[in-house]
Amino acid sequence: ALYDSMKKYVAKFPTAKCKTLVFSGGVGTGKTCLASAMARAIIEKGYSVQFLSAYEFCSLMLKVHTSPISERNALLSDSLTCDLLVIDDLGTEPMLKNVTVEYLLLTLEERQSKGLVTIITTNLSGENILNRYGERIYSRLSHKQYSMIIQMQGNDLRL
Repeated sequence: ALYDSMKKYVAKFPTAKCKTLVFSGGVGTGKTCLASAMARAIIEKGYSVQFLSAYEFCSLMLKVHTSPISERNALLSDSLTCDLLVIDDLGTEPMLKNVTVEYLLLTLEERQSKGLVTIITTNLSGENILNRYGERIYSRLSHKQYSMIIQMQGNDLRL
C-alpha cells in the first residue's frame, strides 16, 4: 500500500499537495531505499534532485555558516531551489551550535514557502524530533496541510 501511494505521489510530482514527507522508522525498514527510488523516478521525469545524508547536509550548512556572506547564497542555492531535496538519516548529524537547527529550519521554511518538495528519512520518532530539533522544526515536519510523517515498521531488511 505504501509503495502504491508513493508511486502515485511521484506520478503527481510536483503538484501533490503534501510537500514534506518524513519516513520514520527503525533501522533497515526501507526508508532510504524508498526515498532513493522516488528520487530516481523524479530525476527521470526531468526534475532536479539533491540527495544528502544528514551529515553531508550539516557539513554543507557549516560551510555556509563559516563562509563570507557574499558566498552563502551560492552555497545554499541547490538545497533551497532544487525540485526535490532528500535529507537521509536525520538525527545522525552532529548538533552544531547556531548551525544544525538554524539551517535546517531555514531550509524547510524556504522550501515550504516556494512549494518545493522535501523528503526526510529518520530513525527518530516524532517525540525525538521535537526534543532534538525543537517545536519550530517539528511543526514544519508534522504540519497537517503540507507535511506527512509516514511510520515504516518491520524487521531490519538488511539482516
